[in-house]
Amino acid sequence: MNKENLFIIFAKNPETEPVKTRLAKKIGSKARKVYEEMLLQSINTHTEASYVFKLYVLGDKDYFFNYLAEDKIEQQNGENLGDRMFNALAKELKDYKKVIISGSDILLSKTFVTDAFQFTDCVIGPSYDGGYYLIGLTNLYDIFVDIPWSTSVVFKKTKQLILKFKLNTRFLKEKRDLDDYEDYVYFMNAGLVKSD
Repeated sequence: MNKENLFIIFAKNPETEPVKTRLAKKIGSKARKVYEEMLLQSINTHTEASYVFKLYVLGDKDYFFNYLAEDKIEQQNGENLGDRMFNALAKELKDYKKVIISGSDILLSKTFVTDAFQFTDCVIGPSYDGGYYLIGLTNLYDIFVDIPWSTSVVFKKTKQLILKFKLNTRFLKEKRDLDDYEDYVYFMNAGLVKSD
């Protein structure tokens, strides 16, 4: 295992935090099942990998102890998503050379994540909706400030900050994450989530 590389997935406790709210408007309580299915799939994928894997969670940590060792689960801290990512990176970059953060609304293979660690200063994976599904740094830069989260300009604004700091950045292939019903249909048709 490469102790220099850490892969983090940001997740919510679906028992205490609202999950997949846009999708739930269309498919109701099944949205939570889809969320849990994807999260479990991700945990199973990344637990035994060449990089270190941790979950950073919102809500009570106890829910996750069924799936992952306690020392692999950290609490997210901060007012908004940007604060929480910055704080996670600030903590983990003290111990790891490279840290990548992704969300629980996309399924990434071990091969994909291993390859994503081939970056110099920064790596980012844009998503179809104007956000990004993955971001990684080797040093702490505040590229999360004044970003209008959950809008279609998240990637554009983040890219401006990356350029401002003159970071040697690797841009990954654009991917779709699962936010709304259209994404759900795409994921179902691709066999990534169950339709029942």
